[in-house]
Amino acid sequence: MKVTAQEIITNLTKGFDISRELLADKMGVSTRTIIRWQQGDTDPSPTELKFLTRIYQGYKSTKQKRGKQ
Repeated sequence: MKVTAQEIITNLTKGFDISRELLADKMGVSTRTIIRWQQGDTDPSPTELKFLTRIYQGYKSTKQKRGKQ
């Protein structure tokens, strides 16, 4: 199953309490772009989606490591 930008952004903003502004800063895009991706109005490029996925995996990995301590 392919994960969408919408799902990743929602997981980051709700599950990890990451603001859209912080995510936009990390991605090098505007907050409005993050909103458009999350709403499904536009899609990130394949490169942007790959980077977005790596950001999510990093937060997920960090949370799992903290849970094991």
